Amino acid sequence: LLYDGSPQPIDPTRSITVVAEMSTGTAGLSLPIGSQIMLSATTPGCNGDCLRHREGKVLLSPIVRDGASLDRADATWIVRAGLADPAKMSLEAQNLPGNFLRHHHGALVLHYNDGDEQHALDATFEISPGMNGQGISLSSYNFPDRFIRHYAGEVFIAAKGGPEHWASATSWEDDVSWLARPPW
Repeated sequence: LLYDGSPQPIDPTRSITVVAEMSTGTAGLSLPIGSQIMLSATTPGCNGDCLRHREGKVLLSPIVRDGASLDRADATWIVRAGLADPAKMSLEAQNLPGNFLRHHHGALVLHYNDGDEQHALDATFEISPGMNGQGISLSSYNFPDRFIRHYAGEVFIAAKGGPEHWASATSWEDDVSWLARPPW
């Protein structure tokens, strides 16, 4: 099932859920389809830095409540059923309808969904508990060992200790963990 570009209203009965085992029991995190989120970095020293798009690139940038409205809009994502697998998740840019977060040659970019199967595969992610014990981590649907990771202000999909410079094992667990929260 590929996303056809038509609006997907918030459906409180349909969510993408991850259940994490915690020391105090089981906790669930639910991201309702159609909800708007910001993804904040959990890496120490990156407080207030969020995943955002700018001119087709996806990067990590400081986003503040009273900052520029364009910055806040560029950091707001709409949770969609996965373009390649509706049990997974895709993220659509709130301020550029039809444009989705996807990986391309390892880097995260924003591309218009033209219905291409490769786009659907590259724009679908699996949600799991955050690798550092905070928030969530998002692995690539078509490269399940690679997670959305920020590195030096840019954003990639990375396997821990992989061959690319952005796949360094240093702070990997922090760099692939994100706090999903409502936008400002």
